[in-house]
Amino acid sequence: MVMVKHFVCWIVCTRYKANMDRKSLSTEQANSLLAKIKSVWGWSGYYFYPLHPISRKDVLAFDGSLLEPILPEGCFQKFMEAQCPLNIRCWREVGESEELQFSSFEFGYGYSELVVVNGEFDWLIYWSHENTITFGGEGLIAQLKILLPNWSLALSKLS
Repeated sequence: MVMVKHFVCWIVCTRYKANMDRKSLSTEQANSLLAKIKSVWGWSGYYFYPLHPISRKDVLAFDGSLLEPILPEGCFQKFMEAQCPLNIRCWREVGESEELQFSSFEFGYGYSELVVVNGEFDWLIYWSHENTITFGGEGLIAQLKILLPNWSLALSKLS
């Protein structure tokens, strides 16, 4: 698989390594997952923050092209594996929604919305077609700010 240079392209559409820890979700399960994410995260529109307002305040939206230089893909993957070594849930606007271990991600290029949450729904990452990447959850954001002292330089102008 060819790796691309743009962070948002690197992550948005994922392809997964063959892994016994991967479970495809049925359409009903994917719809249920999205409904739960929307309920927990105060998401009422089609798109998530910063493309649409939400009721929660524990979110940071980044411009993918500004985030990539300060959080290269390898560092991002290691950071996320440390945050969530167990299973995550992925809802994809286009394609198969799944449950899998974060370490099972193999990153590729894509054009649609992707939401990843941990099992407790206390953090979320949302990649949009507008090259925004939103991190949600106080704990995840606190760890991200420790990792990236210059995090504010990469914030999306849409937020």
